[in-house]
Amino acid sequence: GIVIRLNPEKDDIEKAVALAEKSDVVILGMCSAIIFGNQLTLYNELKKTGKEIIVVAMESPYDIELIPEVKGYIATYGAARDWMRVAAERIFGINDINAKPAIEINW
Repeated sequence: GIVIRLNPEKDDIEKAVALAEKSDVVILGMCSAIIFGNQLTLYNELKKTGKEIIVVAMESPYDIELIPEVKGYIATYGAARDWMRVAAERIFGINDINAKPAIEINW
């Protein structure tokens, strides 16, 4: 895995893409991409690898409006440890969480 800046720079994106190219699946944590626009650039570069991408929206659930084509999307409404654990359990099939958002999202 890799942890990068909230608003990733070119070198962050290059490192993430290089790692993604060696991976079967990409799990991308986004944090208010509606504010930090380079997260969308990162997503678009990762998408070019052709790998399956699962996005975990750790703050704003509205990030999905920027990437409506993504098939795997989890909104945690925060980055607390317990919320990250629950997201990981869902991704790896430990829990079958199938909740609807508490807000209206257009996608």
